[in-house]
Amino acid sequence: SLVASEMMHGGGAALNSGNRWFDKTLQFMVGADGACGLNYEHTTAEGPPIAAIMDHVLDYVGNNQKEQQPASEVSAPQRLDFKLTDKATKAIDRATQELESLVKDVQVT
Repeated sequence: SLVASEMMHGGGAALNSGNRWFDKTLQFMVGADGACGLNYEHTTAEGPPIAAIMDHVLDYVGNNQKEQQPASEVSAPQRLDFKLTDKATKAIDRATQELESLVKDVQVT
């Protein structure tokens, strides 16, 4: 499904794959449409504790829907400009191509 693909790999370089941190222990994702999930690097924890954390999060959100409050004042993001060498740019381009190949190779139904 689209949501499973979005959670697993972000949909490719043109979508959200640049916002998936596969080397991090636990990453929660929440889409603009409310779809949510998590991705985790499994060497630090097996599946059952991670599933228990997700169950807790969903229970908490489900039981506290009436207590929603507006977000506190948040500063607008500032663009970061990086000065990359040609070698770094080529490495990023190669990684992007490899990512696209891997994303196309995964079928989620």
